[in-house]
Amino acid sequence: AQGRPTGSLGTVLERSRQLCGSLYARDVPAPAFPAIPPAAVETIKRAGVALSTVQSAVCCALYSWRDAVCREEDEGTGYVLPRAQLITLAQN
Repeated sequence: AQGRPTGSLGTVLERSRQLCGSLYARDVPAPAFPAIPPAAVETIKRAGVALSTVQSAVCCALYSWRDAVCREEDEGTGYVLPRAQLITLAQN
């Protein structure tokens, strides 16, 4: 082919072209239980409150929801649901 590198450089470029044209699909097994985001645990610790198991689960679910909304809307966590309100909702 005219204008294309040959030898080792041509081989590397061809392999790179093939790799970049392929779709990467990762096999992710579904967890038995939803993972608790470490930042959610940190939020509970910072609040300095004792939450029951159910309240902690609610807090983690709210935290995950808030994170998803913030990423989708490109907004800050304090705008979507401030930490104090998140903890208050989990407690009630």
